[in-house]
Amino acid sequence: MKPKEFLKYFVLMKAIRKFQQVALVIFVGTILGQVPSLLGAVGAILFFLVYLNTYFYNDLFDHEDDVKKKGVYKEKALVHGYATPRDYLVLLGNLSVLATFLATLWDPLLGFFSVVAVLLNNLRTHVRGVVPRQVLLILVELFNFEAFWNAFFGGSIPAIFIPLFIAYSAIYALGHGVYKLRKKGTLDRIVKTRELRNLLVITAVAVAFSVPSIFLSTYHFAFLILGLLLYTLPMYRMIEKRRLDDQRTGDLISRGHTTSMLIVSLVLLFGAILYVYYGSPFNVYIPVLTEMNTYYSSFTSYFDKLQAYILDRMFGDLRGLRERYDNNTPLISEASQGLRSPGMVAR
Repeated sequence: MKPKEFLKYFVLMKAIRKFQQVALVIFVGTILGQVPSLLGAVGAILFFLVYLNTYFYNDLFDHEDDVKKKGVYKEKALVHGYATPRDYLVLLGNLSVLATFLATLWDPLLGFFSVVAVLLNNLRTHVRGVVPRQVLLILVELFNFEAFWNAFFGGSIPAIFIPLFIAYSAIYALGHGVYKLRKKGTLDRIVKTRELRNLLVITAVAVAFSVPSIFLSTYHFAFLILGLLLYTLPMYRMIEKRRLDDQRTGDLISRGHTTSMLIVSLVLLFGAILYVYYGSPFNVYIPVLTEMNTYYSSFTSYFDKLQAYILDRMFGDLRGLRERYDNNTPLISEASQGLRSPGMVAR
């Protein structure tokens, strides 16, 4: 193994991309007036160590195909000689046991979300077809968010925000799917494919269901749109006309993908800090959406109760599960009615 290259191109790249999910979880949590626990970083790291197993598994499974390809990005440590299959097997075996044990010891629910995310992504490795793989990717991303939410806030994502995280996961899966299809032809050709049409329908449905969640706070909505543009526009320019089968382009896209995610992460964290200490500098009142959010909040509260009951039955008295539901329900109601005063979270 080449430790320096392995840490730089494999571990660091993966960590930056997961940091973007952490930033989004913290940013959304501020809508409820929640400030993340510093100990949440421990849970997030434990999840990351567990989730590394799916990268080891995927690289081992795809190794024979990867060595035949051109333009394989440097995160594929096996292809570029930064690690050997034996190194991967040792890391896979040790992390599978140790990291999963520690994550479960930290919080059984964190261990559960971690294992499900890894198993779903490993299953995705064996699935063929762009659409089925991207649907599985949506589920994988959602369980990533569940794990990070558990790490920083305890329990699971409140039901009112699950559509928002599903929408993000669907948009990400759409972009990933476009990149995969782009390898097979130009953008002019892939827009006519059935696979892209199906992915667009899935994404549109996911976004439509997330509208009430998104408009709980116009401030957060604005930052989410800004983050989406900061990531989407540069990546679109990178894959629009370039050939994707050469090493230089592969490295460029990999760096661009990671850099864009880091920028978006910092923007979201800045937005979260600004909101916590100063409140929203603007708040657009839309009567129809406000009324819809009131009913939506009441509707999703039943799913919160069901979710808490099921998880409590599965895992017993989980740390923070009851507290999360009891403490957040009033804040959800206030947020949905647009009654939160600026700066109320900085208390």
